[in-house]
Amino acid sequence: MDLVGLFAEIPLTPGNSPPDTFAALPIPGTKHKLARSVDGAANLLLSVEGGTWPAPTVLENLSVRYNLRCQIVGSQGQPTVERFTVVSCVAGDQLLTEYFLRISAIVLDAIGASPTVDEVREVVDRLVELLRALSTPPTRTIFGLWAELFLISRSKDPVQMASAWHQTPGDLYDFAAGVQRIEVKASGSSLRRHHFSLEQLVPPNDLDVLIASVRVERSSGGSSVMDLIDSIRTRIASVPKLALELERVAASTLGSGWRNGHLDQFDPHVADSSLRLMAASSVPRVSSNLPPEVSEVNFVVDLAGVPQCSSASLTGDLFGGLSR
Repeated sequence: MDLVGLFAEIPLTPGNSPPDTFAALPIPGTKHKLARSVDGAANLLLSVEGGTWPAPTVLENLSVRYNLRCQIVGSQGQPTVERFTVVSCVAGDQLLTEYFLRISAIVLDAIGASPTVDEVREVVDRLVELLRALSTPPTRTIFGLWAELFLISRSKDPVQMASAWHQTPGDLYDFAAGVQRIEVKASGSSLRRHHFSLEQLVPPNDLDVLIASVRVERSSGGSSVMDLIDSIRTRIASVPKLALELERVAASTLGSGWRNGHLDQFDPHVADSSLRLMAASSVPRVSSNLPPEVSEVNFVVDLAGVPQCSSASLTGDLFGGLSR
């Protein structure tokens, strides 16, 4: 669903229009509309069934108003009055507008053609959380985020991999399913020197941990974080709420550096050829026999001499999706 293209077709709303006037076009296959407000901002007008409406939400870059009386200027120029739940993006920032429209396409898939108030509120709350994250400090480097998304994009089962991805950016491991864990380590150079915590390499006995080491190299002709998310989304289209969760985790990771997710590009061919999968048990580490006063031990390991796992050993719901 190309909402960016549809938005470009919407004419400007007359400047002398009353408040809450929108130039709008129907979104194909739904009862919803995409609209441009008097200030030129992008708006998602959701046709929602129900009678008990939540309070409005207003953020720095997003607002949500339920059951709003709207004056709609259609293609014929004859205004009509209708009620919609209006999700509005702040005006004047083209990149943010395009980001909002991309996410709105996922929102529409997640709520369906005839949503109830509760269904819309659940999905819109996720959208609010996602947009709120864009004002918070980044939690990790874009190199690591790109490498994790790259691993999902090349997997045989992206639904399983995306479902196993971070619940929060601060999780001990990047992927978790059952007793299997994957920790992704990205390097911007040809060296495989990576930071580890002792806790990552000495898991409980019932956990099986795999280390994925990958080289991430900038390239003007490469793929951005958003390019990878778009490619993953096409493969998990049957689970739209998972696609929205993928966007949420990426936004929480990038935070106020979210523009880099659109602009910075990296070479997927270098990443693919450099990918090495190793058992955590094979990675050199300091002794886990520590004095009780010592904790949170972190160190750097050169993985150049650590043997790779064989393809035959990559079994299970999580590890099995990584084999070529």
